[in-house]
Amino acid sequence: LSSLILAFSLVIGSSYAYLTYISKTDNTTLIEAGTLALTFKNEKNSISLNSAVPITDTLGLEQDEEYEFEIENTGSLAANYTITLENTCTVGKSYTVNDETITADKCIPNEYIKVGLKKGSTDYKVLEYDKENNIYILETGRLEKEKIRNYKFKIWLDYNTPNDYNSNGELNIIYSAKLGLNFEQ
Repeated sequence: LSSLILAFSLVIGSSYAYLTYISKTDNTTLIEAGTLALTFKNEKNSISLNSAVPITDTLGLEQDEEYEFEIENTGSLAANYTITLENTCTVGKSYTVNDETITADKCIPNEYIKVGLKKGSTDYKVLEYDKENNIYILETGRLEKEKIRNYKFKIWLDYNTPNDYNSNGELNIIYSAKLGLNFEQ
């Protein structure tokens, strides 16, 4: 009986020592909670490549038509973000272009589209197309709480676009894309 009590005391004693050791650790776990809200604000819902012909990057950046948007963090936490431009054109789908509904006979692939981006008051920069992910990554960054970033971008047909993607009036050749915003804390 005394050996059973001794064994029981050892189990309780070692468990108490183990739990005491764990409870005395200096590690601290910090959990921060809050809200995050990033929003796009723009005045135009679309940008058009009407009767587009392939042009150089210099001419593409000199064109007047541009698309403007801003992202704003109205939350209480900073956020990492990525802004993308994704081709959404589908052959046979109807699109509204200059208040006219047309059906896409052919879609222009991203590889023939060029994009210039202007962040805030900086100059326009011609972006590289991400062939691996089949998308344009316009910007990657971190936005602190209560901050706003302004952007403008222009798009044009690359100078090396094959002639079969030029609009000759017989086919409705379309480029349709959407801006995407991915964010994480």
